[in-house]
Amino acid sequence: MRKTLAVVLALTLMLLAGVALGAADKRDITVVNKSGESITEIYIALAREDNWGEDVLGEDVLENGESVNIHFSGYKKTDCHFDLLAKNEDGDEWQLNNLNLCEVSTVTITSKQIKAK
Repeated sequence: MRKTLAVVLALTLMLLAGVALGAADKRDITVVNKSGESITEIYIALAREDNWGEDVLGEDVLENGESVNIHFSGYKKTDCHFDLLAKNEDGDEWQLNNLNLCEVSTVTITSKQIKAK
């Protein structure tokens, strides 16, 4: 009985791990802050949209040297091109337009630019 229970538990855990791994969206990105300043707002919108929508950081702040993982859902599989806007508390802005998130996994913000790879 214990052996059967252990096998069932192991299979359940493997199934749950597979579901969790399969839940990642190809557009999920990591934003890295190397600007020397705190980033207080990050907005990401479809490139064809006129509205930035909500700040994806919410109440959080992305401190210099830190990174944040941003997860996507609710978009069509063909929606790959997005614009990204980051702001600090002084009102300085970094903007990257027409970013292909289907091909990019990391966006790094430096004091002079924002780059994707």
